[in-house]
Amino acid sequence: MVLLQAAGATGLDEWTSLVILGIIRFLMAIVSVFLSRQVGRRKLLMSSSLGMGLSMLIGACSLIFPSLSISYLQSGSILLFVCFSSFGFLVIPWTLIGELLPHQVRGVGSGLMISFAYLLMFVTVKMFFYVLNAIGLNYLLLFFSFTSFLSIAYVYFFLPETLGKTFEEIEKSLNS
Repeated sequence: MVLLQAAGATGLDEWTSLVILGIIRFLMAIVSVFLSRQVGRRKLLMSSSLGMGLSMLIGACSLIFPSLSISYLQSGSILLFVCFSSFGFLVIPWTLIGELLPHQVRGVGSGLMISFAYLLMFVTVKMFFYVLNAIGLNYLLLFFSFTSFLSIAYVYFFLPETLGKTFEEIEKSLNS
C-alpha cells in the first residue's frame, strides 16, 4: 500500500489498495494450488522469482529514468510483483516445510521454522520505512529485483523437486 502510494498511484486510497492487493493475493494463491500440482514446486518458484525480479526492475528503471516513465508503470510493476510473489514465493515455502523436513523432527522443526519466518517478517516490516527513507524507492526496488533473480539460482541449485515423490523418496534424495 505504501509502495503503491510512493510509486504514484494517487487515484487509490489506502483501503482500496488493501482490497486490491488482498484480492490479487487470494486469487493467485488459488492459482498456485493448481499450478504446483501440474508443473512442480521448483518451476513455480523459479517463474515466480523471474516475474518478481522483472517487475521490480521495470519499476526501478521507470523511477531512475523518468523519460521511460509511463503513467502507472510504477504501480503496475508493484501489482505484478504481488501477483508473481503470490503464486510462488508466498505460498510454496510453507508447503515445502512439511515436505522437506525428516519425519522425526517435522512437528518441532515446522514450528521452529514458522516462528523464525514470522520473526523475520516482523523485523522486515519494522525496518522497511527506515530502509525506504535511507536508500529511496528506486534502490529498494533494485534490491528486491536482485534478490528475486538470486533466488532463481538458489532454487535451481539447492531445492529438490518434491512433486510426485513420497516423503521417503524426498528424504533419501536429501541424504544422498
